[in-house]
Amino acid sequence: MPHSIPFPARKLKTALGALALALVASANATTAWAVSATLVLPDVCEDPAAVFDHQWAVAKHGSQALFYMQADGSVREITNAGRTFNNYDTIYIAAHGGADYVGRFTFNDFATHFEAAHTNLPVELFFAVCGSAQGPDSLLKAVNDEYGGNIHKLSGGVTACALTGNGNPALANAEYRIDVVRSNTENEDLYNAILDNIGDKWADHYPMSAQSYLQVCSGYATPFNQANMASFATTVFQQFSQPPGDGVREHSTNYLDLIELNTGGNALAGCGADPAGHGVEVPCP
Repeated sequence: MPHSIPFPARKLKTALGALALALVASANATTAWAVSATLVLPDVCEDPAAVFDHQWAVAKHGSQALFYMQADGSVREITNAGRTFNNYDTIYIAAHGGADYVGRFTFNDFATHFEAAHTNLPVELFFAVCGSAQGPDSLLKAVNDEYGGNIHKLSGGVTACALTGNGNPALANAEYRIDVVRSNTENEDLYNAILDNIGDKWADHYPMSAQSYLQVCSGYATPFNQANMASFATTVFQQFSQPPGDGVREHSTNYLDLIELNTGGNALAGCGADPAGHGVEVPCP
C-alpha cells in the first residue's frame, strides 16, 4: 500500500478567479470545511488504505463527502453529500501512486478525467499519493497544467508517504509525511506483522460473504452501486479499526496501529499559484 502503508490545459481559468476562491476559503474556515471532499480511484478495492485516507480527511478536515472515479474517468458520488463534485473547492485524492501513474491512470489521463469532472477551478488539491510531487512532469504539474497553472495550492509526496501518528493512533492527530520511519527494530517488526495480517484479512472473506474484500468491492464498483459502495467503505473502516480479539498486538489487523507506529518524516511538497498565501507562485515540479 505505497501511499499509506507499503502494499495521471483543457481550459485556461483566470488567476483572478483562483484568488477570489482562495480569499473566500481563507476568510471563512467553516465554509472551507463545508466544501471539501475526498476522491478515491479504482484501487480503493485493493486494500483499506484509501478508506482510511478518507476517514482521516473526515477527522482532520471535516471532509465528509466521498466520491469515486470509475475506470472510464467519470466521477460518481458515494456519500449523499448534497452537492455535485464540481462544487467542492478542496479535494483530497487518495490512491496508490508511482513515477508515472495514480491509481490505475497515467498522470495525463487522470488530469484530463479530473478536469472533465471538476470544470470549476479548485482552490486546493491534496494528493495522498506517493510520488505525486516528484518531478520532472509530476502528477501535481499535470493536474495544475490542466487548469492553466491557476490552482491555488497542490500538495503531494515527493517519495513514499504515510499517515503518521508519532505514537498516537487517532486520525485527527495524524499527519501525512514522507520519509517516515519506525522508532526501533521492535516496532518495525510489529509494523510488518500487522501489515501482513491486514493483507491476509483483505484476501479472506468479507463479512457475511464467501468472497474477499477485493471481490466484493469490485462487484459493487462495476456496475457502480452507490449504496453498496457506501456500505463497503463503512464496513472496511469498522473491520480494520478493531483491536485484536486476543489482545496480542502481533495479531492485529488494525490499520490505526500502523499509523501509531509511523514516526518522524518530512512535510509534503506544495506548489501552485499561491500555496503559502503570500501571493507568491511556486511552480509544480
